[in-house]
Amino acid sequence: MEAKEIVTNFRQECFDRQLYLSLAKRERDEDLRAALMRIAEMEGGHVEVWRKLAEAKSVRLPSKPLGTLDKARLRFYLLMRRLMGSKLFYRYLDYKETGDAEKYLKLAEAPDLPEGLREDMRRLAVEEAVHERVFRTLELGYSAEFVYGISDGLVEVLAAVSGLSGAISSAQLVALGGLIIGVSGSLSMGIGAFLSTKVEEEGRRSERRIVELEKRLDPKAVERRLEEFLRSAGLEGRIDPESLVHVAENVLFKEEGADARKAALVTMASYFTGAIIPTLPFALGLSGLSGVLASYAISLASVAIVGYFIGVISMANARRKSLQMTALALGAALATHFIGLLANALLGLRV
Repeated sequence: MEAKEIVTNFRQECFDRQLYLSLAKRERDEDLRAALMRIAEMEGGHVEVWRKLAEAKSVRLPSKPLGTLDKARLRFYLLMRRLMGSKLFYRYLDYKETGDAEKYLKLAEAPDLPEGLREDMRRLAVEEAVHERVFRTLELGYSAEFVYGISDGLVEVLAAVSGLSGAISSAQLVALGGLIIGVSGSLSMGIGAFLSTKVEEEGRRSERRIVELEKRLDPKAVERRLEEFLRSAGLEGRIDPESLVHVAENVLFKEEGADARKAALVTMASYFTGAIIPTLPFALGLSGLSGVLASYAISLASVAIVGYFIGVISMANARRKSLQMTALALGAALATHFIGLLANALLGLRV
């Protein structure tokens, strides 16, 4: 193991410890704050392991592990947490730490690692896996829906204004058309979210009533349903299903679910947020090729960012997802722009 690698890992662990301490100070949720403090303590232990390895390898570590760039990165992460919200940001941290456990397992088997540190490296691997589990258990709630809504609004309205700009030369009319499509799309998406959430809510209530009736008529059938549920949750043998029969409806179907009105508002707001971006250059008076290029530039940059976070949410390859979505958005925009140009040529529009 080279000296540069040891110093890099030491500095990264110092950074992570400071990051989790800073996040814990700003976290309002007491349970999450306690979890972040525990993770910070673990990171402190990781720092000491790398310090011991540096001593064993006679590698000189920096007296101030956090430099100017590290401090700027720390401030940037804290700003991201404020802008993104805690749940989406912690999913991002989870994504960034994916593979750390495997990295430490490989280091534990490195032939040039001092024998006294192999067990320490294995412990670090376990602790990194714990970090991932803590963040992965957090429900994203409406954060994920907001990201997906922005994506829909961006791609659909970019394609629309691209097509309109090919058929219409007036920047104001293109902007107006994009905004009308954005408003109608956000209303449509909001109504759809409201209705689908209401259907889920009504279905959940119906299922709860069925379970309550089964408890009186056939408790054994309810017990079998609970047994299946515990098996699917990996809790078979740990909890006696018979002991849960009296609260079966609460175990199988939660009483409270998503709020239909809130789901509709989040969907509408996120879609319209995405829809505004492609129309901005035209609303500012840019027309023709300059308007199209400016719209493409800000829209595709936004799609790339949103695509990255969709990859983070799904724990997929975020860069690949970003490139994929950007390419698809560009393809859709170019196709509709060509249709707009064709319509202009065939209809002889002079707007």
